[in-house]
Amino acid sequence: MPAVPPKRSACWSGASAHRADHDDPGRTRTGQRRMFPNWRKASVRPPPQGPHRNPSSDIGFSATQLPFPVEQLIRTVLWMCQDRRVVDLVAEAATCNAGWCDAVCRSLSLPTRWSDEAWTVAERSPDGYPDAVTLSPKAEAHNVLQRVDGGVGCSVKDSFAVLDLEPWGFRVLFKATWIRRTAARAIGPVTLDWREVRSAAELDQWSSGHDLDIFGPALLDIGDLRFFHSGPGSGAGFALNRVGRVVGVSNIFVGQEDPIVVWSDLVAVAARTNPGMDLAGYELGEDLRSAAAVGFIQTGPLQVWML
Repeated sequence: MPAVPPKRSACWSGASAHRADHDDPGRTRTGQRRMFPNWRKASVRPPPQGPHRNPSSDIGFSATQLPFPVEQLIRTVLWMCQDRRVVDLVAEAATCNAGWCDAVCRSLSLPTRWSDEAWTVAERSPDGYPDAVTLSPKAEAHNVLQRVDGGVGCSVKDSFAVLDLEPWGFRVLFKATWIRRTAARAIGPVTLDWREVRSAAELDQWSSGHDLDIFGPALLDIGDLRFFHSGPGSGAGFALNRVGRVVGVSNIFVGQEDPIVVWSDLVAVAARTNPGMDLAGYELGEDLRSAAAVGFIQTGPLQVWML
C-alpha cells in the first residue's frame, strides 16, 4: 500500500494525471464531491386520506393503492445501508493508514494531530508520506489545508476521493483503491521463509527494498507495528500495523518473487500474528490485481493530491 516523488516511495505506488471538472453538478461549493451524485431520491408521496383497504381481502393496502413505489423504496434503503457500510470500511482503512503515517512521522519527531476530519502533520512529511489523510467524507478542504505546511511538495491523501484541491493549486498525483480482506479462517502454509525484523540492522536491510532511509529503529518499539522480510536472497517484504479492528498492510515489495506468492504469504503471516482481524490497505495497477487474487475486495476509491 503505497504513503510522494521525490516524494517517491513504497507508500506511493503510482501516479496518474487527472483534471477535475468544476462544472460537475455532483461537486459542492465547499470543495467536496458528493459521495453518490447519481442517486435520485425516491418519489415518496404522503398517503391519500381515508381508508384504502382492498375490499377483496383483509390484508391491508392493495398493490395498486400503495402511496409510493415499494420496490424503489426498498432498493433505496438497501443502497443506503450498503453505502454506509462502504463508508465505514473506508473510514477504518483510512484511520489505519493514518496510524501508520503517524508512527513514521512521530519517529522522526514531527508534530502530528488527529481530528474527526483528518490526520495531519504540521511540518513537511518525509518522502513518500502525505501531510494529511482525511478520515471523513465530510472533511472540508480549507480546514485540512490550514493545518499543514502548504508549500511546494505538500500532499493530501483524499481517502474518499471527494475533495477538489485544484483551486489551491494542487494536482492529482495518483488514484488508487482501498482493499479489504476478512480474517482468514484457515491458515495455510507459507511458501517463503519469512522473518520478523527485530534489529536496526535488519530494518536497514528491509528499508533497502524501498530505496528509502526514513524507517528508524524507534519504530521497532511500537508494539502494533511489525516488519517482515524473506531474506536477502528473495528481497521481498511488507509491513503490518494494527489499529482498532483492522490490520493495515503496506510497503509491500516482491523483489524477485512471484507477487501472488508474496501476497498469499502475507495473508497467512498476518493471520498468525493478528488472529481474527481483517486486513486493509490500498493498491493500484498490478498490485491491486495481485491482492484481488488472494481474496481482497475493493471497498472504495482514494486519490492523492500534491502541490
